[in-house]
Amino acid sequence: MSQIYIVLPAYNEEKSLPSLLNRIQELNGEFSKDPKVIVINDGSKDQTPQILKDYSTKMNLHYVDVYPNQGLANAIRTGIEEVLKFTQKGDIVVTLDADDSHNPHLIKRMAGMIKEGSEIVIASRYQNGARIMGLTKIREIYSEVASLLFKTVVGMKGVKDYTCGFRAYDADFLRKLQNYYKERLVEEKGFSCMAEILLKSNRFNPIIHEVPMILRYDFKLSDSKMKVAKTINLTLGLLWAYRFSKRFK
Repeated sequence: MSQIYIVLPAYNEEKSLPSLLNRIQELNGEFSKDPKVIVINDGSKDQTPQILKDYSTKMNLHYVDVYPNQGLANAIRTGIEEVLKFTQKGDIVVTLDADDSHNPHLIKRMAGMIKEGSEIVIASRYQNGARIMGLTKIREIYSEVASLLFKTVVGMKGVKDYTCGFRAYDADFLRKLQNYYKERLVEEKGFSCMAEILLKSNRFNPIIHEVPMILRYDFKLSDSKMKVAKTINLTLGLLWAYRFSKRFK
């Protein structure tokens, strides 16, 4: 029986974490084994550490403290390294944001697709039926332009949403990625790290599918950590590297 691991990078999410963790607890009983949650506390300065300590007594939750804050890319790298200490053949690894904008109830559909043969399943903002609520206009424009650029420059089969952090991975495939790239799997410094992982997976021609997501940014109570101008520069640099460097070989 497969085990689902949910990896959450968290930085100053005291307002959003309780709601998200409560919704994850609602998944108990939906699978043959209740999901296990691994939270990477990325140097939070609010009550996030105390919330994690409290919830670790209520649910199957394991957390790792990283100090000082080192950013999303390091948290994702740490989360992947941590979760692969526990996974076995047939397990599923899910990453999603800790700000409660992603609905964990979508995991059941994503996990089912992994069991059907997909190696990566992306919760997509660009599939028919997807909705985006509460996102600023500038963020919407950035997302749409980024999607077009990735589609034009990369064009991975089955992928429209290259940057969303809500994904399910077949654990065996994720381990293959980690074993090949090792410390080079995540080299980006910001939000572009999610696209980087996807581009590096392209070397193995993975089976990827997407499911439409309802992105509830209006549920987000914490301040956004994304700096749009910086993220645009990182994204353009990533695409340049994909075309002209050896990082993705």
